[in-house]
Amino acid sequence: MTAARHLSVAPDPAGVLQREIAEVCVQIDGRLGNPRGTAERGVYFWHWPPHPAQTVETLAALHADAVAFLHKLTNREDMP
Repeated sequence: MTAARHLSVAPDPAGVLQREIAEVCVQIDGRLGNPRGTAERGVYFWHWPPHPAQTVETLAALHADAVAFLHKLTNREDMP
């Protein structure tokens, strides 16, 4: 594959970020029992312009929230 061909199939950074955010949202919906798309709609609601939703900071915040949620679940006192 030539360098020119490689560059023509390189992923669009904004598209990659959008897909990553959507995937985290699918995981959140699954954990909470929400209909698919609920978390993603929430992200876009809370980050309505002028603050763009498709940022690295949004992705990092979603991951941090997911980790905190899982930490709470796995560190409950009533678990064996």
